[in-house]
Amino acid sequence: ISGTTHDGQSEADRAWASWFAVTPRAFDALGLAVLAGRPFDDNDLHGRQPVAMLSRTAAERYFDRIGDALGRTIAIHDARTGDRRVTIVGVVSDTRDNQLIRTSPQLYVPIDQWPVADLTGVIRTAGEPVALAGDVRQIMRRLDPDVAVSDLKPLTQIIHEELSSTVIINGLFLAMGGLALALASAGLFGVISYSVGQRRREFGIRLALGAAPRVIARQIVVEGLRVTAIGMAIGLLLAFGLARIAETTLVGITPRDPATFVGVSLVVIAVALAASWGPALRAMHVDPARTLRAE
Repeated sequence: ISGTTHDGQSEADRAWASWFAVTPRAFDALGLAVLAGRPFDDNDLHGRQPVAMLSRTAAERYFDRIGDALGRTIAIHDARTGDRRVTIVGVVSDTRDNQLIRTSPQLYVPIDQWPVADLTGVIRTAGEPVALAGDVRQIMRRLDPDVAVSDLKPLTQIIHEELSSTVIINGLFLAMGGLALALASAGLFGVISYSVGQRRREFGIRLALGAAPRVIARQIVVEGLRVTAIGMAIGLLLAFGLARIAETTLVGITPRDPATFVGVSLVVIAVALAASWGPALRAMHVDPARTLRAE
């Protein structure tokens, strides 16, 4: 995109958007809401006033507000035909890019004004999509026998295929996170167990003097949670600062999603409680008489 949307002179400075030539009913089939202005209609034909629609991200990035984009004229740069000026008539909701990871600026033009060789059809149905494949081929054959129809798939399958690599990467991250959690739990258990072993004499004397076993157990659990809190605070700060690195592998959540941080913190606290409880039980059952005889 060039012209009124940006003042840059170089390609790096030029405003950009992924563009798609669509039919007037495409937005209904895709479930995209028209946020401002109007959708394309049957009057947006070749030879008429060239028009275009922007996604919400594109409108807000280049015009600050979606309403400010309506009626503006932009030039769509084509390396073969040069710049073509179009008027923005509407703004639609965002879609994701080809990897389904992030939202990027999108621009839509009427297919009658921008003919393309390869088409992707979208059919909205309440039934089983695969069962309609034969009917779709027959309809297309009646419309134009020379048009080849291929690669008919349910949208859910397409999404699954696009996300397959992301699922594998996230699975590896999950496995490494689980391993790190297990190692941290084992380490905490070992440290607290060693501490309890070193303090058996102290616990035996305290029990002999009338200290309640539950008080000693609570003290050990609190010490374990204190160590965990220090490590968790450092980990959360690092995760919050480095979250943007993992943004390309996240689907459906933001890099700094509060629910994720809270959920992970609760899991770590639960693991710390479990790791501390075993040594606490051992401390509760220290035999005061044996401890005193050893003295």
